[in-house]
Amino acid sequence: MTALDYVAIAAYFVVVVGLGFYYARRAARGLDAYFLLSSRPA
Repeated sequence: MTALDYVAIAAYFVVVVGLGFYYARRAARGLDAYFLLSSRPA
């Protein structure tokens, strides 16, 4: 494999891990809002 192959593989993993962290934080924020809203008295 050439250096370009290694760069492409590394870039792919960086993008995938970055998207994972982004959506994990977004989902955690949504769950917090869900639990805060569901604990309000009617």
